[in-house]
Amino acid sequence: MSETPPEFSRCVERLRRFNRFYAPRIGALERNYLGLGRSLTEARLIFELSHRRGCVARDVARELQVDTGYLSRTLKRFEREGIVVRSRTSTDHRRVRVHLTAKGRYEFHIVNRRSREAMGQVIGKLTPSERRNLVRALDTVQRIVETSLTRDADAPIHPMPDPGVRFRP
Repeated sequence: MSETPPEFSRCVERLRRFNRFYAPRIGALERNYLGLGRSLTEARLIFELSHRRGCVARDVARELQVDTGYLSRTLKRFEREGIVVRSRTSTDHRRVRVHLTAKGRYEFHIVNRRSREAMGQVIGKLTPSERRNLVRALDTVQRIVETSLTRDADAPIHPMPDPGVRFRP
């Protein structure tokens, strides 16, 4: 059974409202995410590289859904800063393998620690019951969104216009 356009629009607007509420609270909009002098995307890249030994840059771009050109420029800068080492794969010279250096692994530990501290501040004021409810709600949201993304992974996304919704920055 499909939803009616007003229900769909309300859901879209509610999700957008949550994103507007949550993004600034975790520092996602700051150029200096967690005081690291890096954007959230750059910090996430360091996080991903720490969990993938010798990964291929194109695979990371796909996983993070970032432009390969942006990723390439960022990795070049990281290499100049001594955070990563890049090398061509032996089987396909078009593919670039990326490894964190010791300096990169140290920066990952800083990213990870500060991120945990920031989340700790968010949930530290909650009661144990509120934390359990939050975790259940987050699990539910993730499960619903993952299901919808895998259900029609190959189907194109067509936004449903609703002339009754006005633009809100």
